[in-house]
Amino acid sequence: MGYFRGECRVHASKAEFLRGVVREYFGCLRQSEHAGDFEELLLDRLKEKKDINTFFLQLANDNDMRIKESVDASLIGIHGELPEWFTEILPDFIGFTRWPVYDYFRNRYIFHGNHQHDSASRSKASKVIADLYGASSLIPQTRYICLQTGNITRLGVSVDPSPGISPDSITDTSIKVSPEFQRQTLILNMLDVICLQNDHATYNYLVIPDDDNVIYSLSAFDNDNTGAFSVSFSPIICNDHESALITEEGLINRPFLDKENTMNILKTPEKRICEALNDFMPRLAIYALCVRVRKLQKAITKSLLAGTLRLLNKEEFSPFTMREELSGKYGVTYLKHFMDKYNTEIAT
Repeated sequence: MGYFRGECRVHASKAEFLRGVVREYFGCLRQSEHAGDFEELLLDRLKEKKDINTFFLQLANDNDMRIKESVDASLIGIHGELPEWFTEILPDFIGFTRWPVYDYFRNRYIFHGNHQHDSASRSKASKVIADLYGASSLIPQTRYICLQTGNITRLGVSVDPSPGISPDSITDTSIKVSPEFQRQTLILNMLDVICLQNDHATYNYLVIPDDDNVIYSLSAFDNDNTGAFSVSFSPIICNDHESALITEEGLINRPFLDKENTMNILKTPEKRICEALNDFMPRLAIYALCVRVRKLQKAITKSLLAGTLRLLNKEEFSPFTMREELSGKYGVTYLKHFMDKYNTEIAT
């Protein structure tokens, strides 16, 4: 049993796509005597091209909380007087419709009649890259599936549940962090640079403590970030939480990396990367990823020659290596962000 994510709806005209979303909303989430009337009125008010474009653009790009909280339908292209039952349903319908419309926007270059696979492909590709570089345990199993709900067949991906607990649920002040957790955060950071995942903060992975309340592992469960696998040739990614893995001078901004994972990154042929991703990623996105890998390889090699980086076997990670990374000389690494946020100690 897993989580169904990244539904691959069939791409169609905006009006036809919206009609399907309305029917899905009333068929799956809300029973209402006004279901047919809502569909008819909504599409009647959005029959002008400029109005339906406003609806799609506002929902796809909205950072305006007024649309989420208000019944002012003119904000999303719906003009004129509206019955009370319509304005009562509208805010909840907008909340439901926001993701399908955003997904439609992300897949706008797909021909009508084809499945919108952008989100599902990013999720699947993240797992493929983790497997390729020997980091299978960090990313849960991800499979394309067909899900039957009533008489409707849905295409998407099933993501296995991640083991562990949310870091935010940690209340025990005696909990500690092991060197193995350090090693895994470094590997996750490397994967994120390759895939351009810039949101693997503590709200997007679970942690696994042992019987002694020592956190020794993690599992990243949200791997379809909208920026992932973008056509970007730079491996330098920054977010609001952690410092970049690669400096502007082209050096690895960490004192240590896992030897096995790093050697996999240095030695895996590009042909194998292309073969692994070819079935579900655009060629240009695969090419950009390969360029990022090359630049990452160059930064690793340069740092090893400069003596600023050491590759460690699994058993060589220790309280000493943790203290070095936590010293502040490398900015806010994944490990430092976690330990500072939850005020945890190093396991000895």
